[in-house]
Amino acid sequence: MLQNKEDYLKRVAIARKILKGSVDELISELESEMKKNTEIQNYEYAMTLRTQIAAIRTLKKKQVMEFTKTIDSHAINYSIVGGEVYLLVFNIRKGVVEEKQEFVFDYYEDFLENFITGFYDNGQFSSEKIPSEILLPVEIEDANVLEEFLSKKASHKVKLLSPKSGEKKELLDFVEKNITATFFAGNERTSALKLALGLEKAPRIIECFDISHLSGTNTVASMVTFNDGFADKSNYRKFKIRAPTSADDLWAMEEVIRRRYSRVINDKLRKPDLIVIDGGPTQLGVAQRVLKELKLNIPLISLAKQFEEIHFPNKSSSLRLDKKHKGLQLLQAIRDEAHRFAISYHRLLRKKQITGK
Repeated sequence: MLQNKEDYLKRVAIARKILKGSVDELISELESEMKKNTEIQNYEYAMTLRTQIAAIRTLKKKQVMEFTKTIDSHAINYSIVGGEVYLLVFNIRKGVVEEKQEFVFDYYEDFLENFITGFYDNGQFSSEKIPSEILLPVEIEDANVLEEFLSKKASHKVKLLSPKSGEKKELLDFVEKNITATFFAGNERTSALKLALGLEKAPRIIECFDISHLSGTNTVASMVTFNDGFADKSNYRKFKIRAPTSADDLWAMEEVIRRRYSRVINDKLRKPDLIVIDGGPTQLGVAQRVLKELKLNIPLISLAKQFEEIHFPNKSSSLRLDKKHKGLQLLQAIRDEAHRFAISYHRLLRKKQITGK
């Protein structure tokens, strides 16, 4: 994945501080940056920082235990969920975690042996970069054949180990815990939302809409998409409202819902698992009517900001979740991101109107 120079330098600085042991200083800096971005409503980046902080704290706990300084290995662990393998490789040099690599692929028999063979035979590893030992959660049948292949490629002896106790077993356990933090943090929130809303399945793809205008001028709408609990910016959409009475939020909501889901039908796009409307029962009713006219059956709710009430179509009662509920936190993040995106588009239109550029 390509990244700009600023992001790259930030990652290098973080890595250096971890390797130097300046973890507390790093956490403090990231917490300060997270607070600043929350205050300016840059919620998506603030969520990313929060995830980084949690991961670094987990790493700190493990480094406090201090592996033997002579440990020089790769630790591989995995989880099999829904027919897919979620696998992590940790590169340990002199007892310190230097690098983490992530992999997701379909489950099949003997996947681990095939993964190890392909991982070390793809050209990225010179002989000195292949460690002398590779830690695995399970023993591999005919491990001696694979060890012989790896030793020949590395030009030094390579052992496949499946420790049952001690520091190396603790290291494998640490990798296993990171699988949840790396792959399933978002899934945990969507699962919580599924239960809270009584949905048939966890809402992997969520689309949320917000309307923005200033004194009835330059009315715009935004749609943001979250995939597996995280922002999917490649599928954000912005709409300039065309209706002559665009000062009316309800008219604008009707227009944007009709435009979006008419296109979903006509272009045969993937339907979301949940639609979220920023507003109360009135805005929700407009969206429900349009979806009914389009003959689309997609779970639909609205989130009213004043009391963070969740409203459902054809129900007079609303739902209030605890502020610490992971499902509510996900809805708030989506709603706030839709609002931020709408405001940024509205400001852009106002600037163009003023400057003519």
